[in-house]
Amino acid sequence: MDKGQYWDTAGLASALATCEQVQNGQMSVAAAPGGAGVIEVILHEHGDLAVVVGVAGLEVQASVALVPVDEIVDGAVFEHRLLRANKLLPLSTFGITDIDGREYYEIFGQLSAGSELEEIIEELEALGRNAIDAAEMIEAWKAGQTG
Repeated sequence: MDKGQYWDTAGLASALATCEQVQNGQMSVAAAPGGAGVIEVILHEHGDLAVVVGVAGLEVQASVALVPVDEIVDGAVFEHRLLRANKLLPLSTFGITDIDGREYYEIFGQLSAGSELEEIIEELEALGRNAIDAAEMIEAWKAGQTG
């Protein structure tokens, strides 16, 4: 990516599809099911974790759905815990997103659409690690092991 140029979703998908990580089987790239204008990056080294990636304006956005909001008991306390844990998960943040009419907790990252491909891949890999850590934290919460 030349300075002053920005990714669009199609260009990013094309570049990711030919990157080293795809060529050596660490990740794969496809159109996201049902998602117009977004792609799905599967991180094979993170248990085939699906990351939804899109470009909106001048930002590349990447997101992993974690758990439906309605499956969490004592949501206010849980959300407080997520906010405290956010510092421990670099380059990522927590949010709530709607998927097919149901709210989900998500972990996501954003960076400039002018970023180099290597920086975007680094963000995807960091998001994958953080999503695994967040999923473990959520499972512990659901099991009552919050301390």
